[in-house]
Amino acid sequence: MDNLLKFINLKHHTIFFLIIFYGLSIAIFLKEINLLFLPNNDLIIIYLYRLIIIIFSIYLFLHLRKKINIGIIILIFINLIFLFNTIFVDGLNFKINGIEFFKNLNTHYDYRDIFFLSKAKILLINIFNVILPLIVLSSIDFKNFDLKYFKIASLKICNFFLIFLFFFLTYKLFYVHLFLTDDKNIERILINIHSLLYILNIHFLLIVDKIFFEKKVNKLDYARIACIFICLLITKSYIFILISFFTFSAYVFLFIKNKKFNILIILIALVSSIFLTFFQYLFYKLNLILYIKEPGTILNSIYIRIENINYYLFYSENVNLITGNNIFSDQAATYPHNFFIDTLICSGIIGVFALVYLFYLIFKNIKMLQSNKLFFLLLFFQSLIFSIFSGFLFTNIIFNISLAVLLCFVGEKDENIVKNSLG
Repeated sequence: MDNLLKFINLKHHTIFFLIIFYGLSIAIFLKEINLLFLPNNDLIIIYLYRLIIIIFSIYLFLHLRKKINIGIIILIFINLIFLFNTIFVDGLNFKINGIEFFKNLNTHYDYRDIFFLSKAKILLINIFNVILPLIVLSSIDFKNFDLKYFKIASLKICNFFLIFLFFFLTYKLFYVHLFLTDDKNIERILINIHSLLYILNIHFLLIVDKIFFEKKVNKLDYARIACIFICLLITKSYIFILISFFTFSAYVFLFIKNKKFNILIILIALVSSIFLTFFQYLFYKLNLILYIKEPGTILNSIYIRIENINYYLFYSENVNLITGNNIFSDQAATYPHNFFIDTLICSGIIGVFALVYLFYLIFKNIKMLQSNKLFFLLLFFQSLIFSIFSGFLFTNIIFNISLAVLLCFVGEKDENIVKNSLG
């Protein structure tokens, strides 16, 4: 027991981040396995994952040196506004019911998101899996953080996970096409496709980071990248493919000082993005208007999100853009699926200005973060891109934690400047 506690104290950063960044994807995968082999027995795996975050966060907070990071305090403040509005402010009212609004757009949106039936769950996730870890991060000293050890441990976990995920998704693909007669979409039979696959974004980042920093590639790396993209294509997770293009392009620009090659990479990424966006339209020769309004296509996904933002901003009868609102409405069809609108609706202009200030701190110090902090910088940008199109900001653990980590690095830089100026 003493050896375990010594190991936790020595590698607390690594253990904490392994739980935060990979735990949800692994928990959801284990839940899928649970449903596959024991469909009548719920092993509450996801609840156990969330409980582990709580226990480890409390342990770290009680045993580590205390300090204050102003940036993280501001991030916690934004989340506290969301909590206050959700608990004490009346829900939003709209001129038209969300389901009717989307039906009028011919989008086949005929059910309300389960999000609105999970208010207590959302609050608990925000309090114990977002705010509590943020409090811990505001107290952690990063000077002894072993980033190399964290990357090695991360790669081992991701490599191991990829093998099982690849075979699982292959099985699901065959199952869908052999046994389902109506809906052939694999996404429909998975619990939470985005959270299950998000680990693949980080896995791709880890492999690319290893290639550019160590300047060596082995055949297994190519095989793993191929498996990652096959998994994303099987599940039609095009947003994650675009995130991978961004990740690779960022490393090319930072490590390869060749303008012609960089332009070529941009063109390849641009053409690939356009092809992915119009793939179904080109393949099935759909009418373009039908394609935009056909559920499951990329343009329809973008169209829905734009109209959803329009619905929140211009169809609400009691929206408060200054201090924010209670987003849990009996009328809305789904939440905004955009981090900026999430912030505006749930914490008002006050929250937006606070978040913009945090972004300013990051961009102000971006050159410092491009050195050995590059992994976490790109991890944050991955989560930022994803948050533009999906997820809910106040339950998005990776977005909040990766932003907090960067604020820790920035805070330590400012702390060193103060110490040096004092002699």
